[in-house]
Amino acid sequence: MSDVVPPSHPSSTVNGITRTHGDIIAHLFDLAGLSTSAPLDAAARALAERAIDFFDRTMLAHHGAEEQHLFPAVLALAIDGAEREYVQALVSQLTEEHRKIEALWTELAQRLRLLIQGGTSPATDERIQRLVLDYGDHATREESELLPLCHAILQRAPESKQTQALLAMHREASD
Repeated sequence: MSDVVPPSHPSSTVNGITRTHGDIIAHLFDLAGLSTSAPLDAAARALAERAIDFFDRTMLAHHGAEEQHLFPAVLALAIDGAEREYVQALVSQLTEEHRKIEALWTELAQRLRLLIQGGTSPATDERIQRLVLDYGDHATREESELLPLCHAILQRAPESKQTQALLAMHREASD
């Protein structure tokens, strides 16, 4: 049996989010290998520039897509009562984490730009580690709590306008 899920299946949205988390974490680990205690050499500058480009494009768009499309769809399809209350609390927590991570990234990106230009930026290594840890915790929470719930909720209503909108968004992102 194949593990490939067609883009018209609700699981494809969940799988796409998981892949994006993996990409973000891989880039974070690359960034964590950067030593900012000395001036950056050409390779380190290139790594910092790639990180800025990737995170400015991918992480921010990923958070936006979750908040604009996934979270509202899952909330709309959640069963009234305990399930909807749980989803609402989880979505609120994850959205708050997005803002915290984005604030960390904004500060770190400013520090990296300064380092790329040959400047110094004390405590940048610590900021990188903080982002790695906070994003790792966030992605783990999404993977272990939100995504299984999303999968179950979307599976219950594969023909709903919310599920279909998510699938269309996923197909566009895959093209």
